[in-house]
Amino acid sequence: MNTSEDHNVLKLVWCSPHPNHYNSYLFEHLASIPNVTFEAVYFYKRLTNYPWTSSFEGSYSIYYLKKIMGIDFSFLWSRRKKRKELFIIAGWNEPTMIAFLLYLIFTQRTFLLFSDTPRIRETKGLREHFRKLILNILFKKMFRFLVTGTTGIARARQLGIPDEKNINYPFATNTDFFVPHPDKKPLSNEPLIILSSGRLDNAHKGYDVGILALGKLKKDDPSLNFRYLIAGEGPDKEVLRQMIQENDLTKEVTLLGWLEPKDLLSFYHSGDVFLHPSHEDPFPNAVLEAMACGLPVIGSEAAGSVIDRVVNDKNGYSHKDGNVDDLYQKIRKVMSLSVEQLNTMSQSARETALQWKVTYHQGVMQRIIQEYSQEL
Repeated sequence: MNTSEDHNVLKLVWCSPHPNHYNSYLFEHLASIPNVTFEAVYFYKRLTNYPWTSSFEGSYSIYYLKKIMGIDFSFLWSRRKKRKELFIIAGWNEPTMIAFLLYLIFTQRTFLLFSDTPRIRETKGLREHFRKLILNILFKKMFRFLVTGTTGIARARQLGIPDEKNINYPFATNTDFFVPHPDKKPLSNEPLIILSSGRLDNAHKGYDVGILALGKLKKDDPSLNFRYLIAGEGPDKEVLRQMIQENDLTKEVTLLGWLEPKDLLSFYHSGDVFLHPSHEDPFPNAVLEAMACGLPVIGSEAAGSVIDRVVNDKNGYSHKDGNVDDLYQKIRKVMSLSVEQLNTMSQSARETALQWKVTYHQGVMQRIIQEYSQEL
């Protein structure tokens, strides 16, 4: 890898809220682009919502903000010199990043913004009008807008960002690590294993909808043989335990607790189908990882990666957000599939994941760097 002292080398700096396994995978590959050095700037080492203990360090440099009164002044001071640097900023409402963006605009330096699917908020009150004014300035001055999925692109247009600035840049999935089980067992006379993973927050992930649908399934046909395994921790753990009991699913449903990234492959390999009944979920990575492992997905139409990747009757099924009856019908449909049909759907899920390998992300970034270099 080249060093930043070489004048022909561009330094790519990605500012992001916290380290995680999918970002570290992406960053490692961005750092391998010729004539590029890479630095990750993180606002926090850990977030309480994501209690990972794994290390996400790579071959690239990492800097953690050191805040005094909410701002890292040393970070701002260290960026004052004119360098051949290209900045990508996610989490742009963080105080240090707000100050940094204002500095970049004032000094006419180039930056990109990254966002998971942005939310459209009503402009009410002085604070929201001021926020909208600041965002309009940012959108006008930014070089490109990286956003996850087609829903993200549509939201960007609603925000008034022109198409020439918007780039579909979904989260990168390690398709070399997340692979199908090499010796998948046949389903005959075995329970259908349904998996879910994510924070136990019903208002976000919709696990309560899944429990109600499976409870209805068991009530209508007690002979159906299935298991539902949910990985994750969160505030609604006890609520879900109560729902499991109330819906007579104590034998079928298991809350597995928190899993580290290294444990995810064996988790996906333990299942036959992945369930993601979430509400307003921008572009969930769990769906991408499950499909890379060859799991057909039953997912909510409110989840961005379900909208973009799941094709009914091909690699899974989508259901109406929050609609227990619709989800019930889709789960029942999967249960009616033959072993051959489910295997075909599994292969299609894997093929879908391979259409979005990390080489796509590298190629997009190389084109951005080329465009940026031409404007220098």
